[in-house]
Amino acid sequence: MRDNEFFVVDLVSCKLTGEIINSLSLALETLKHTGKKIVLKLSNIYLNQSQLLSIQSLITSYGCTLDTVETSNTETAAIVKNMNMSHMFDGCTKLTDIVLPQFSYSKLVDISYLFKGCTNLQNVDISNNYATYVNDMSYLFLDCTNLISLNINNLHTEDPTKMIGLFKGCKSLSNVDFGGSYRLYANDITDMFKDCVSLRNIIIKHFDITSVTDLSFYFADSNLETIEFIDFNTKNVENMEKMFYNCQKLVSISFGNYFKTNKVKTMISMFQSCSQLVNLYLNSFQISSLTYMDNMFKECSSLISITLNTNTNSKISSMISAFEECTALESLDLSIQINANLKMNKLFSKCTTLKNVRLNMYSGNDYYVTDVSEMFYNNYNLETVDMSHFDPSQLENTSYMFYGCKLLNSIKLFNSQYHQTYNLIQMDYMFANCENLTNIDLSKLNTTQVTNMDSLFKKCGALTNINISHFNAAKVENMRSMFESCSKLEKIVMRSYNFDTSKVIYMDNMFKDCKSLSQLDITFFITTNVVNMSSMFENCE
Repeated sequence: MRDNEFFVVDLVSCKLTGEIINSLSLALETLKHTGKKIVLKLSNIYLNQSQLLSIQSLITSYGCTLDTVETSNTETAAIVKNMNMSHMFDGCTKLTDIVLPQFSYSKLVDISYLFKGCTNLQNVDISNNYATYVNDMSYLFLDCTNLISLNINNLHTEDPTKMIGLFKGCKSLSNVDFGGSYRLYANDITDMFKDCVSLRNIIIKHFDITSVTDLSFYFADSNLETIEFIDFNTKNVENMEKMFYNCQKLVSISFGNYFKTNKVKTMISMFQSCSQLVNLYLNSFQISSLTYMDNMFKECSSLISITLNTNTNSKISSMISAFEECTALESLDLSIQINANLKMNKLFSKCTTLKNVRLNMYSGNDYYVTDVSEMFYNNYNLETVDMSHFDPSQLENTSYMFYGCKLLNSIKLFNSQYHQTYNLIQMDYMFANCENLTNIDLSKLNTTQVTNMDSLFKKCGALTNINISHFNAAKVENMRSMFESCSKLEKIVMRSYNFDTSKVIYMDNMFKDCKSLSQLDITFFITTNVVNMSSMFENCE
């Protein structure tokens, strides 16, 4: 039976493998046109996988493909159903080049580890092949350390396929192009490019990853310079942790129209240590499901501009060190609608060129920012901070918040419409080394629960007056170096009914080097629990 597409070869009378090969060759030679789908009819003969692959190879040499094998032998039928080429060239260390033109994978399900350990393989061309029913391509080129040229332009799959570690260990591979006219359909691409240290450029087109949920570490530790996503549809991805981590040579990323983030829950360290990135345009990023942004842009030391659409409802609960050590960033305007208790410690820590910051943190459904410790740590070029739309009512830790902001002259701390800091516990070194700060409005700082005020205003050399009349010190245990080296400080306003020092243990260096302090009433201080008062007034001239 023949039609325009299929060609049936009846080999039921053949009892031996040799007879099958000979009869099949004669039948194929009668074909006038290639491209036929071959239907084989066999007897109850048993054929192993190697024999079936030989038959399939013979069919492809005539420009045809094996479509169906009809046999009453259940073992042969099972092998046909699950034919694989896994490890086929594994360890062929002398193989240097291979071309597989029009090789049919139509009956294969597993080609994993196909070229594993072919350490001298330099060129592979499988551009005219298809892997219609393959479900596992994992580690296909594992440790092909000298592979430099790879053409997979027209390779395509119809079903979701495992591609774990597909190019892992291909240390000489410099370019990969998924830009063919056919589609690759993947469901797991973990470690796909791991240890591809020579890879410089990637164009990803017609690569269907709509079944993929995890892109963590996808390009991590690579030497990529440019990445272009054309139709890389990430609509179901939930994890982008360390996706571009430590791509120290990456200068350009084009995300395209299909790079979706609406289901992503974690972007921890997503761009961390991408030290050559100058601009990031992330307007298309939707963060409605995002929970973790820790270290997201950390150590992006060349980044001068970030466009990030954060002005939306979010579930972010942690932004720890999100912009830490972005040493080229000069200004940032960040707005977030908070729908989860949020940690922002070290958010801008060591952003040494940052000059201006505006933060709008709007609380919803009783969720608040809880930790801002080291938020602007050592931002020694920071001049102004506007936190007037920042709700501090659930803050617990402000330690080292503005430490080392030597040029900071203006802080709009908190807006009067919000509650005070009723839960604040730690505020040590909060303004320490703010050498240019002349005035601080502390009226929104409720210190009822605070236990640590160590070095709170230490080395604030431009302050002349400090009003802490509303400070409640009832639970404070540490006041060490609280005003140390406030060399221009003339007056400190305190109230005896608030400033209860009965639980304080450390007062050493508390007013040390306050050379301009002309009056100070501490007659109400209770020092029964103090164990150290050394140098408390040293150099108070």
